[in-house]
Amino acid sequence: MLLFDKHLHDGIRQGGTTITYRNWDKPRVTPGKVYRAGDVGEILIEEVSEAALSEMTEDDARAAGEPSLEEWRRRYQARSPKVNFETDRVFRVRFRYAGNDAELVRSGRLAEEDLRRLDRELAHIDTQSYEGEWTQFFISTLTQKRWMRPGELAQQLGTDQDMVRRKMGILADMGVVRADAGLGYSLSEGGRKLYAYRMRG
Repeated sequence: MLLFDKHLHDGIRQGGTTITYRNWDKPRVTPGKVYRAGDVGEILIEEVSEAALSEMTEDDARAAGEPSLEEWRRRYQARSPKVNFETDRVFRVRFRYAGNDAELVRSGRLAEEDLRRLDRELAHIDTQSYEGEWTQFFISTLTQKRWMRPGELAQQLGTDQDMVRRKMGILADMGVVRADAGLGYSLSEGGRKLYAYRMRG
């Protein structure tokens, strides 16, 4: 999964934002593959290459969704205070928007292949997490009641409410969970179908 700041979402959907710069130790995405990008939808990776921040241009900054190189640097430095724009190298990821299926998941209109793909995506999230198979724990806990509040979930899962909100945010972006400020969290129709699919083994 690749996450983007909310102010970039419209540009990605409209096709104007096609580049992102990531401070990774090694490439974490593969050209030719489709990845979920939070509630933006999905993106197709076209190219991954190393790039020197000192060589970035105004055109690069605009392709990354910012109005200028100065604004891009300001936002990047806010996330990475120790960045050195003269010497640091990062990964430049070129992509294109590939659609949004979170609404499809929420609606529950999922074929068997959709369920397999969603299951694989969640399994990938689990393998990348130092917390292990947390998606399965969160989803199975939500089957106990129609709606569960953050405090109740935190108590059952043995964690804190901030962690619950972060994790539920990821599942909500994928359409698996519904969030309501008053009621808390609930499995979407697709989330319930996914749980049944997983229980079938």
